[in-house]
Amino acid sequence: MIRAEQGDILRVSGINWPVIVVSNNHFNQIGEAIVCPILNNITQNAVHLPIRVSTSAGELQGHIACEHLRHVDLNVRGNILRKIILDGVLSPIYTTS
Repeated sequence: MIRAEQGDILRVSGINWPVIVVSNNHFNQIGEAIVCPILNNITQNAVHLPIRVSTSAGELQGHIACEHLRHVDLNVRGNILRKIILDGVLSPIYTTS
C-alpha cells in the first residue's frame, strides 16, 4: 500500500502536473489522499497560493490551485506515483499587504 503524508508533493498517474497532499496523515493511512495541483500558469489570488520548493533536481514553483481539490486512490494510481524528494523545507511564499 502506498501512503502519502500531508505536505508531500507527488507526480500521480493520470494527472499532468505535480500535486500537493492536503489531507491529514490519518486519512492518508488508507492509501488515498486529497490533493491540489501546483500550476505555473495562474496568478495569485485568494484560492491560488504561491509555493516555491528547492529540490536536488532544481526548483519547483507555481501556485497551489485550492479550488481544484481531487480525491485520488494511490493504490490504483500508484504504479507511476513518484514523491518529489525535498532537500530543504517546503516553504510557501504567501505574503499579505
